[in-house]
Parts: sequence; structure tokens; C-alpha cells
Amino acid sequence: MEAGGGAMEAGGWARRRMLGEEAGRAGALLGAFAAAVLALRGARRAAARARAPRGRRRGHGLGAPGGAGPACGVLFLGTGVSTGLPRLSCVAQGASPGSPRCGVCWAGWRDPHSPDRRNNVSVLVRFRDRDGRSRHLMVDAGKTMREAVLRWCPECFSAPGSGPGAGAVEGRGGLDAVLLTHGHADAMGGMDDLRDLQPMSVRRGGGSAAASGAGPPACSSLPVFCNRATFEVCAQSYPYLVPKMREATQKREGIERRVASLDWRLIDNTTPFEIPGGLKVTPLPLFHGGDYISLGFAFGEDAGEFVYLSDVSSVPERTMAALRRQPIKTLVVDCLLRRPHSSHFSLGDALDLVRELRPQRALLVGMTCSLGRHDDVCLELARLRAAEGLDVQLARDGLWVEMDEGAVRGARAGAQPPRQRGGLLERLRASWRGH
Repeated sequence: MEAGGGAMEAGGWARRRMLGEEAGRAGALLGAFAAAVLALRGARRAAARARAPRGRRRGHGLGAPGGAGPACGVLFLGTGVSTGLPRLSCVAQGASPGSPRCGVCWAGWRDPHSPDRRNNVSVLVRFRDRDGRSRHLMVDAGKTMREAVLRWCPECFSAPGSGPGAGAVEGRGGLDAVLLTHGHADAMGGMDDLRDLQPMSVRRGGGSAAASGAGPPACSSLPVFCNRATFEVCAQSYPYLVPKMREATQKREGIERRVASLDWRLIDNTTPFEIPGGLKVTPLPLFHGGDYISLGFAFGEDAGEFVYLSDVSSVPERTMAALRRQPIKTLVVDCLLRRPHSSHFSLGDALDLVRELRPQRALLVGMTCSLGRHDDVCLELARLRAAEGLDVQLARDGLWVEMDEGAVRGARAGAQPPRQRGGLLERLRASWRGH
């Protein structure tokens, strides 16, 4: 019996050893498979980045060491949903039981340089004025404006001021104007921080006005362009940023506080206008949920050079009819997620507009995390180039897109013929007259 029991025990050990060896081989195979999958995924992302044009790759920011940057173009300060990415609900609260955690938000949280880390949608337009000085127009100043400026262009405003003789140091200028698309927090929630982008006056004897004990420092007023509906929201949210309301408050309190000094300039939803420095801007009315109007914009004398449609649920037919006749070089368009949404374009909506207008290139903004990882979605969109001849990519924070200076300045550059009648601006104004 003892001999028989020993044989059985030896056989059991043999079987366990054989099972262990098989488990080890299976584990090695699984490990090799996982490594291969990760390597393939990394190679696909690298290939997608390599195929992207130079102007699409990660931007260096206007204030990068070594120079003031290109003379004319657009810096994307933010490209994300109104909450920004990563979302608090995905990182701070975590995933619900049984659900995987959000890979997009965790990637953006772990790596500050990840393309999946996104501020509120905003751009900074750089151009040269008639005297050759750099000028800057910020489109929207949302909740994450301060973070975006610190991250991408802190030195861009090192020589602030747009008045005569100001801002000409080494071709750099300060912030010359702000342009608001609409009155939601992701477009105007950072207006209070504009005070830190304005120069402080210096009193005789040295030191700022604040240091001399003479009250808050004075500064030149910053032009802010918006339509009346947006102004009314801003005035209600920031009454101390409206001069008349601020003066009444100061008189009542008997004290002067340092706040941003803004020069509010109301624009019509369809009438082109110029910002300081001579940049022509054409408003493009859009619906942003129901009949709520958010403004898109075309920049420059050639209104097709850069078209910006950041918050849109549908394009009014009159605006669409004008856009169809205008060749577009760069189209920036809203794209929140994949499924339909009541106040934003979905991925399908954005691609339908791109197919209709067929710009030379299209950049999508306003994405939330459910759309997917940046590189994965760009790889998906890259297939459209071969299949349909469409150049579509997700924009990312810090992206720099150059604009043709001749197209932006038009006839003032000395190389453009007089604009023909019946162009985009005239058609848009005529089609929207009386709307």
C-alpha cells in the first residue's frame, strides 16, 4: 500500500509539473501577444503622426524660446469640450462598477503633453499690421484661458500694448483684441483674467501706480468684439467689466479696484469689421442649439483662407449658400462626439459639412472623451484621404497653422487685385439682411 501510494504521489507531482510548464508556456505566449499588440498600436500612431503635415504636428507656442514665431497664422489655445479634458467625472470620480476607466481622460491626466489634454476651444490669430508689427487677436476667453496662455504662449504678450509705438519690441506685440463667439462659460468664463494681459502704467519716480499707493494701475482699454446678445450675458456675469456699471459700483463703495479695462465694441451678426491692426473679420452666423446664434468667423481679405466654426448644431441655409461658393483653405469645425447632439455637431455632422464644402484641409475641435484617443481617431480619419480625397484631422492644443499673408492682407499687401463684386462678404450680407 505504501509503495502504491508513493507511486500515485509521484504521478501527481509529474502531472502538476506538466501543468505548470504548460501554464508557463501559455503565459509566455500571452505576454508576447500583448507586447506585439502594444508595439503595433505604437507603430500605427507613429505612422499617423509621420503622415501629418508639418503644420499639423504639436505646436511650439508663439512664445517658444528662440524667436517670435511665424508672422501670420493661428495658434490653437484649446480644442476640447466645455468641461476641458481630462474630465473630473472620469478621473476624480472614477469608472462605475463593471465599467472600464476612461482611457482618453487618464492619458490626458497622466501626461500634461498628451494630445488628449484639451482646454476650452480658443485660438490666437497672429498677423502683421501695415507697419509690419505683430498683432494678436484672441478668439474666446473661456474658463481655461489662463492655463492655455501659460502653457502655449506666455512670452507672446511680453511687450503688451497696441497703441502707437507700443508692442514693437523684436516684432512682438501684446494682445490687441478679443473676439467672442457666444455667451457661454467656455467662451467667456475667463474674462476676468484679461487684466493680467494688460500693461500697468508706470508713474514718475519709478514703480507702478499700485506700488506708489495711488490706487490700481491704469492701462489702455482692450477692445472686445461681440454681438449684443453676448454682451448682455457678459454684462450680467461681469458687471465690473462694463465701464458705466463699474463706475457706479466704485462711487457706491468709495474704492477703486483693479479689474480688466475693456472697450466693448458691438458687432452685427453679418457685417464685416476690422480689429486694431487692420485684420478683416467676417462674421458667420450659426445655430448652436435651437435658434441660439453663435458666430463663426472668416479671417482676412480672402475669406476662405481660414474659416472658424467652433460651436454649431446646424448651419443656416443662407450662411451655407455663401460658404459653398467660396473655396476654403482651412476649415475649423465643431465635433463633440459620435452620436447626434442637440447643440453641437457630431462626427458625422462635421464630416458631412466637410464633404459639402471640400476645403483643402479640415480640423475638428470641441471633442469630448467619448470620441476616442487623439491618435486613434486621426488614424481613422486619415482613411478619408484615400477613399474620398478629404484631409481631415483632429486639432490639438498648441497646434500652429500658418496663413498666407497675402491672402490675409489682400490688396494692402500689394499683390492682390481689387476684390470683385459679388464675393462672399457681399453675398453673406445680402442674404442675411433683415434676418
